[in-house]
Amino acid sequence: MSRLFDIFQRKTKPPSRIDFLCFGIGNPGAEYQQTRHNAGFMVIDEWTGCFLAVSLWKTGKFLCTVADVGGRKKLALVKPLTFVNRCGEAFSALVDHYHIGLEQCLVFTDDLHLPLGTIRLRRKGSDGGHNGLKSIIAHVGTEFPRLRMGIGTQSDGLPASSIEYVLGEFSRAELPILHDVVLRAIQAGNCMIRDGIETAMNMYNTTPAPGERNPGQVS
Repeated sequence: MSRLFDIFQRKTKPPSRIDFLCFGIGNPGAEYQQTRHNAGFMVIDEWTGCFLAVSLWKTGKFLCTVADVGGRKKLALVKPLTFVNRCGEAFSALVDHYHIGLEQCLVFTDDLHLPLGTIRLRRKGSDGGHNGLKSIIAHVGTEFPRLRMGIGTQSDGLPASSIEYVLGEFSRAELPILHDVVLRAIQAGNCMIRDGIETAMNMYNTTPAPGERNPGQVS
């Protein structure tokens, strides 16, 4: 899911404006690419691939692709390069750069307290024990939309440490479920941008039955 940033690796000047900021939480580097903690990065990578043309620019804090959505909106898709526990630095820098409100942002993050296959979209909230959300809250406060993706809870036979667990990779059996969750997260993001967060929460804050996908269309 991260192949797209290899394809679009080119430097451009940052655009003068965007309409919406989509920010994935994760750790940079090949060694973290398929880990549970990088579910947010997986969404950004997959979403980038939905557009035929994107521009990319990079600073010391983030890798940012900007997609023109139907000639009407500019959507920034961001992977911070600051690691999870410092991602608030990149998030606040982009919010300041673009002078956008927090309601024009959506943060994608993993959540080890939710079962794999579940997503939860919220208008605001606490960090829930997640260091990435904790870092963002330290910089901008709690009132930013976030979409949490369940990565499965720890059980017998899995690492006792939560750090070991989130830095572990998904199993082969989990990958099809993960792929569906990433697609549903993108659909929820599209719905929020198009119809507002209340509509998106009502439509996507459910756990679909096996083989069932929530309605919505990927841009």
